[in-house]
Amino acid sequence: MEEFATLEKAYGLFQSINCVGNENCIFTTFKNTNREGIKYGAMGAVGGLVGAAIGAAAQGNSITGDYDGFLINCTENGLGLIPLNNKGVALTLTPSKMVANTQNATFIAYNNIDSILVKNFNIFNSKVKTINITIKNAGTLYLLGHVTEKLIPYQETEFAKFIAKYQKK
Repeated sequence: MEEFATLEKAYGLFQSINCVGNENCIFTTFKNTNREGIKYGAMGAVGGLVGAAIGAAAQGNSITGDYDGFLINCTENGLGLIPLNNKGVALTLTPSKMVANTQNATFIAYNNIDSILVKNFNIFNSKVKTINITIKNAGTLYLLGHVTEKLIPYQETEFAKFIAKYQKK
């Protein structure tokens, strides 16, 4: 987590892979393992298909299904995605044991995205959001985002910008 613990460090990661714009909105997400299909044992297949789909949409770049979350940079041109992987077993969704995998990072231009939908995780919990990113001819990426992260000081302000842009009122 140390490599993206501050906004400056996270921005530096995206800068190192040429994935910054004039407008940058950087936040962390987690794979949504609460989805019905994943509950019934399809996690590997879904992850692999989504990874392949993202790779196809990103025109040559690839993300494998082996990720536990993403560090996302929402720019004026599209979304930069750096996969995050847990070091060891994670019993809760926390970035504290995650490391960034910049070798498998990619950028998806808005013209390759059909929709981005942000909603409350459920009617009782507005502190966790579901984020569904549908990529043209490739499938949907299902993620969760915490409105605040104790260990990521920029999460609250940056994620709020993304929520304001994509959450239905």
